Amino acid sequence: VFESGTVFRAVTPAAAPRPGVDERPSDEVLAEIDAALPAQPRMLAAVICGSWLPDRWDGESVKADWRHAVLVAQKAADALGVRLVRKADRQAPWHPGRCAALIVDGKVIGHAGELHPTVVSKAGLPQRTCAVEFNLDALVAAAPRGGE
Repeated sequence: VFESGTVFRAVTPAAAPRPGVDERPSDEVLAEIDAALPAQPRMLAAVICGSWLPDRWDGESVKADWRHAVLVAQKAADALGVRLVRKADRQAPWHPGRCAALIVDGKVIGHAGELHPTVVSKAGLPQRTCAVEFNLDALVAAAPRGGE
């Protein structure tokens, strides 16, 4: 399962005007509302479990693990010509010893690895489910020619 969408985390309350509902706000008011919104980067996320590859004539299935979660981000970076660095990290909701920070140009743009067992249990997911989430806008911005 994967998802691509915009997200934001408000760090301070927005100071946007609150127009009435009896008429359409002016273009100026709409511009003020837009300016008060926090950044909303496009994010890419995937949850990985089960078999990465099914049973084959030449071998058994390959079970999905943390390496495949990292591979999702690596393939995206490779497609854009961006160098992705991985470094062990501790970030919820990942397992503390099985999480990697995804770094581009010295900045953490996301995380990948095995989800914490408590998270997996509460979400009703199979044991050892893995996930990846990264800032797609930051990855594209780091690409030569902006990802064109």
